[in-house]
Parts: sequence; structure tokens; C-alpha cells
Amino acid sequence: MDIRIEDKKPYDPSDDVRNGAIPGEKKTPRKTAPPRPVRDQPSFPQMQESIEEFYVLAGALLAQYPSDKTKMIGTAIGTNAGVCAESIIEAAKKDPRLRRILVRLTTAGVYSGIFVAHLPILMAAYVAYAGPMDIKMPTTVNEESDVA
Repeated sequence: MDIRIEDKKPYDPSDDVRNGAIPGEKKTPRKTAPPRPVRDQPSFPQMQESIEEFYVLAGALLAQYPSDKTKMIGTAIGTNAGVCAESIIEAAKKDPRLRRILVRLTTAGVYSGIFVAHLPILMAAYVAYAGPMDIKMPTTVNEESDVA
């Protein structure tokens, strides 16, 4: 029997019995994963509303503390929520990287809405039972300023 190289078909690993091929059967095309569904991107007004709600929530959480300083900070955050959200959206319109970050931050899952809705209740309970945190900031003395 005379076998010439020209008569031989090229090696195909899928034909190899060691790779699970059954001799004489046709190869079935490999199944590919279905394409991922495209998520709807929130519009700029939707993102602005989400950011504004975040600022109002942060202000309300800080206002739960009995400390006058903390209440003042919480009130300032809640009062300026609209202006802050608007400035962030204006920056996101010009910077695609910031826009992608905001899309990820403002597109929440199912459970995050439940958590955010209960957060003021949890914060009020924490303040009522644990009391306000009395954090003392460390002061540093610059030795060079004392020498003069």
C-alpha cells in the first residue's frame, strides 16, 4: 500500500479518539454562550435624582445624632443635595470615565433598595441605644513653631 503525503488530510484534534471523538460521526458545531443582555443605561436626570437622594439620605442620617455640630453638617448636606448632584452630573457629561462610575453606583440591585430604605431606622436605633460617638481628633504640636 502506497500512501502519499498529498493524499492525507491535515490532523484535526477533534477527530482524535483520545479527545472523545467517535470515528465516522459528524462533528457538531460548538455551542457558544448566548449574548449578555444589554442593561439599560440610566439617563442623566435619573442619575441626578439618585445622587440627590443619596445626599438627602446622608444628611438625614447625620441629623439623627444629638450633637449640634453633626446636625448642622447633616442639614447642610441635605440642603445642598440638588446643587451637588447637578455639579456631579455636569462633570459626568464631559468625562466618560466618571459617567461609567456613576452608572455603576446609581444602578442598584434588588436588595440595596431595601437596605437603603431601612438605613435611617437603623441609624436612629443606633443613636438611641449606643449614644453619640464622641470622637476626639488627635492634636499634633509642631515643635518648629514653638521655637521663635
